[in-house]
Amino acid sequence: MDADAVEIRVLGCLIEKQRTTPDQYPLSLNALRLACNQATNRDPVVDYDEATIRAAIERLSRRGWVRLASGPGGRVAKYRHLLDDALGRVPSQIALLAVLMLRGAQTPGELKSRIERIYPHGSLDDVQRALDTLAEHELVERLPRRPGQSQDRYVQLLGTGEDVARAPSRALSAVQALHQPGADRLDRDVLYELLSEDVEWQVAGAPDRLPWAGTVHGHEGVRAWLELLNHHLHYERFEPLEIFGDDENVVEVIAAGGRAAASGRPYESQIVRIWTFRSGKAVLVRSYYDTAAYERAFLDDPS
Repeated sequence: MDADAVEIRVLGCLIEKQRTTPDQYPLSLNALRLACNQATNRDPVVDYDEATIRAAIERLSRRGWVRLASGPGGRVAKYRHLLDDALGRVPSQIALLAVLMLRGAQTPGELKSRIERIYPHGSLDDVQRALDTLAEHELVERLPRRPGQSQDRYVQLLGTGEDVARAPSRALSAVQALHQPGADRLDRDVLYELLSEDVEWQVAGAPDRLPWAGTVHGHEGVRAWLELLNHHLHYERFEPLEIFGDDENVVEVIAAGGRAAASGRPYESQIVRIWTFRSGKAVLVRSYYDTAAYERAFLDDPS
């Protein structure tokens, strides 16, 4: 199946609105445009015009997945989906496909919470059984589990829209997993799993002024570096602002701040960390930050 991103969004919206606003279903072209472009329960948020959506409807109609629902005398053309009949799937499974179409790759737990408004599932096991059935019919696919994540993620296979094309690289997903919600530091178990045995860990700054600056190697070197850093600095904020990259290079931009342990003086800086991967492991990690801000907090005489 090779439906494009616009077709996938249109189809997902028709299924969703059939369940959530049945009094307004089937949908007019304008209603369908608003549903496709809404800012909530969508990933990514898009801005399709009517011409784009009309062309997608025509392609979906040729597939036998959508048809015109209003008669020839109707003032406004309206559209409905035919996916349950086309695929031979029950409503609970069609609803799962819709949420995957509208929000991309998700875990069973995420699907359980997000599908309630469309078609409630009694338990997480019910969701998993439905996913297993869809997978047997090659309608969804399980993705590799992210480091530190307790559940697998699933994507729909009706088309190569945002679901598949925008699935993050394994390296990017691994770096994202380092930052646990609400935590003010990295998840060390995930970190060591991510690093190659002989990783080179570089930190900007002059070692004679900032003891944690310089280069260390291997897991033991990184462990010792973390202990040294935590001895001198008390972080109160360590928040990822942006993480992007591919399977070879990942860049983090982190908002960091806290106080020097000895002086109690505050520091604040963005940290830019660049990860280089080979064969799925980080072989080089480079960190850059405002060294002058740290020197003002750490040194009695930073001049």
